[in-house]
Amino acid sequence: MHPYISADTKFNIFSKYKYHHFLKPNYNGNQYGGIYYTRGSNTFDMRIDNNDNNDNDKKTTIFIGNRKQKVCLIGTIENYDEVLLQSFGYYKECSISENLERKTGVINMMNAFIDFLKDKFPNIKKIILQDYSSFECSKETKIQTYLYYLLKYGSSYYEKIHGFQLKNELKKNEHLDNIKKTRNIKLKNIPEFIEFIQKNDIYKKINMEVLNKFIIKINNFNTINDFINNIKFNDEECKILNYLLEYLKQKYNIQSLHSAEYEKNIQI
Repeated sequence: MHPYISADTKFNIFSKYKYHHFLKPNYNGNQYGGIYYTRGSNTFDMRIDNNDNNDNDKKTTIFIGNRKQKVCLIGTIENYDEVLLQSFGYYKECSISENLERKTGVINMMNAFIDFLKDKFPNIKKIILQDYSSFECSKETKIQTYLYYLLKYGSSYYEKIHGFQLKNELKKNEHLDNIKKTRNIKLKNIPEFIEFIQKNDIYKKINMEVLNKFIIKINNFNTINDFINNIKFNDEECKILNYLLEYLKQKYNIQSLHSAEYEKNIQI
């Protein structure tokens, strides 16, 4: 399991979104790309598409991906000084070597993107995004990144890993309130948690031996922070973990900030 997969995208790029043409081997449109940027041990192919077919729809789009239909980054410039990061996700094929590291690779990719913006679009002062991110705890279980990072680090994913800040003041206050609510949550009331999952259909699919071992692991830790930071979850345990997070969310009235808008200033 790793926390750096955030490949859920706001758009279905291969059917409803126009930039699938970047992936076509013989694309001959108004594209100016193939600019390589390196950060750390990773090199990324930055491509630019200038959509000026319609005076009312002039956009510049920056793309990182490859011919194997791996869409790693899509950023669109519509305003003079901002870029909207529409898609940002991890695949090992995102780098030229097609061997991007999970833990450091997405950081290198974001920093290479920022370097590219500073060089080619010096007027851009800010990156805007909506956080729809989740990670694959197992092949069958995706977990929303915000809640996981909140309970593990007392932070959001884009805040901790990439230095973004929540854009909306109300959301900032909700986030601060969430941090207060979840700081050092004690792992107790296990029977209450078991009762919680018994009310859901997943209980019928859970291996009871796995559940019992999961509960034993919980009892070895004092706080949720210690538990998440010290346990590597297998496929079956990921299902239970997802319900543990939902249980804690409801019990402590944690506000969902999934899809909240973030911003990052990039020019000094």
